[in-house]
Amino acid sequence: MDTHDDIERLFRKVEKHFGKANEGIKQMFSMLVHETLAYRDDLVKRQQPALNVGETQRALDVLMEILKTHEFPKIDDERVKELVMRWLNAINNNIHH
Repeated sequence: MDTHDDIERLFRKVEKHFGKANEGIKQMFSMLVHETLAYRDDLVKRQQPALNVGETQRALDVLMEILKTHEFPKIDDERVKELVMRWLNAINNNIHH
């Protein structure tokens, strides 16, 4: 099974929790999916192992903590940190455009 399918499955599972969410939440969710898959592709282009579901789940956990506490926790996994930063930059860009 390839990591693309695994990551897609993870996001579909998360999407069920947003079921009847407003359009802004759905747009943010779509952006998270897009940025995650783009990051995964960037890693492969750099000849690094593809992003896996565990890393994606940890990044989601960190993002939720940041949104809840407004504090950036220490992240030991560089790939998780890169994905979270990518998401935060995309969120910031969407807010300011």
